Amino acid sequence: MSLTARMFSRSVTAALRISAVRRMPRLGGLVNTGRFSALYNTRITTRRGLATSSAEPSADPQLSEKESKNDPESSAKESTNHAVVSTFDLFSIGVGPSSSHTVGPMRAGQIFVQDLIDHGILNKVSSIKVDLYGSLALTGIGHGTPNATLMGLEGELPETVPTETIISRVEAMHQSSTITLNGTHRIRFNPDKDMALHYYESLPQHPNGMRFTVFDANGDMLATNEYFSIGGGFVVNERTQLAH
Repeated sequence: MSLTARMFSRSVTAALRISAVRRMPRLGGLVNTGRFSALYNTRITTRRGLATSSAEPSADPQLSEKESKNDPESSAKESTNHAVVSTFDLFSIGVGPSSSHTVGPMRAGQIFVQDLIDHGILNKVSSIKVDLYGSLALTGIGHGTPNATLMGLEGELPETVPTETIISRVEAMHQSSTITLNGTHRIRFNPDKDMALHYYESLPQHPNGMRFTVFDANGDMLATNEYFSIGGGFVVNERTQLAH
């Protein structure tokens, strides 16, 4: 790699670290992109289980630990972690026209469905309710937010979704009043009734908020979660809540 390329990569990564520090701690939870997911405030991890940190390793870990014990303020500062974002997270492939209103919502839908699979409850889902709040509702139609969200729920990713099929697939949902979660589990879904755009209501954490809730055949809630599209295709969320 040339010197110019290395300097550019370092500059972008440094800028993103600053952005991550400013944005992420106030939300808490999981930060997700196509390749990157970090649980911060308590620890930093990736989906692949690789530890990441922006802090430089200490030359003497024992000395660093002693200093933290003797200096409460230093310890408090060190306990606030943040995500390291690479150049490849910034310059990524995704469906347009907006990273925050199209890429993020699609990714959020896919993450939620994957959580249902991981918890072993996807096949129990009979219906779903989608709520888009604030900016996602106000400018969502023009940015394709509803369509992107529905594609994510059908298991599509911003990097690989066949864009030429999006419009026809959404039209089919309106006609059949169904959606196929993860592309495998078909349930009843009327986009006009089961997707609500809350134009004058925002979730307190962030203006680009959305909520997914799934129900069983009896109408009882199975699981729910809220997602926040904070820009650049990044999605912040807590862990999916299951009904007990």
